[in-house]
Amino acid sequence: MTIEEKINIFRKTTIFSELPKMILEELAKVSIVQNFKPGDILMKQGEEGHCMLVLSEGWVQVFDGELKLADLEPVNIIGELSLLSSEPRSATVVAATDIVVLQLEKDAFDLVLEDNYELSRTINLILINRMKNQNKYMANEMKSKETYYKKIIREKDILITELKISLQNT
Repeated sequence: MTIEEKINIFRKTTIFSELPKMILEELAKVSIVQNFKPGDILMKQGEEGHCMLVLSEGWVQVFDGELKLADLEPVNIIGELSLLSSEPRSATVVAATDIVVLQLEKDAFDLVLEDNYELSRTINLILINRMKNQNKYMANEMKSKETYYKKIIREKDILITELKISLQNT
């Protein structure tokens, strides 16, 4: 992948889209192209984060334990939380299809972040939106499960009522 192709990928992301070409070029020069197959684990929950990834091609799934949090498509950023907070990875990311990513190591990212306030602000907004989306997803999952359990309870109540009637008739 050429430097120009990498710049175009970075430019399509919400985090890097407003950066000057000079900074995008530096990011492109230090980024590493990685390929993964379906089922490959890109990041594992609990591990130390040393890089972030820009999804260039394909789809990934994001999990918290067994709970799927998201499906991510190209030009999404993956793993930025660990770079910003020095905390372990908050989720596991698995390739759903053949994928290509641009890997950006922590040291290179930190240099760009130090010199660009707007990038820091943009990242914070993106993280807030990502948390909102995860909250919505989890709320919908809980509503779905609540509906399912209410249906089971209704069915059990009907069976109990039928059993009581049957016992009264004997």
